[in-house]
Amino acid sequence: MQKVAGRIPMPPTISAMVPNPDARLRLGRDIAAEMARLHTADPRGLHIPALGKVPDGKEVGRIENDRWRAVYDETARIRIPILDLAFAWLDARADHVSTRVALVHNDFRVGNLVIGEDSITGVLDWETAHFSDPVADIAWFAQRTSRGRSPQWCKLIAEDQFLDAYEAVAGWRPSSRALTWWNVQSLTKTAAGCLHRGISQR
Repeated sequence: MQKVAGRIPMPPTISAMVPNPDARLRLGRDIAAEMARLHTADPRGLHIPALGKVPDGKEVGRIENDRWRAVYDETARIRIPILDLAFAWLDARADHVSTRVALVHNDFRVGNLVIGEDSITGVLDWETAHFSDPVADIAWFAQRTSRGRSPQWCKLIAEDQFLDAYEAVAGWRPSSRALTWWNVQSLTKTAAGCLHRGISQR
């Protein structure tokens, strides 16, 4: 780790902090490129034993869904039908993941990025990083919780522009099927995580 210069925008402040739309677009493209560079690293060559064994790419959907269902099952004192349905939907489509495996940051979004004028100078909060489908990071960046009513991901960049910039560096583009699966998974784990935090803080 090292100290880096820059500012840390939050979802409500990113538009004011970077008021120029062109600068926001450049920042969004830089984020896509940085995320792609992270995902192109061979997980088996990273030598991070603390993260455990690199999983089979065909199993990451099931692994992720089982992990967050366990959180939900341990936390929910009353079953929540929409979450039961969401976990069942994810289970039935667990093979919709990309089957790729990469080092996934797991919280790659505005709020965890240090920025300069219109580029990233640092990425924060790596404590939940793990080996999984890289599309998980892309879907998390696209979450509505980080963009509110804005159609732009993290209020910076349109979906196609982000994916174009990602593909230019990574050499591949996630399918709409994989992106949809991880979008649903992102919302589902957010709900389960909020339930867990609510119980633990009582």
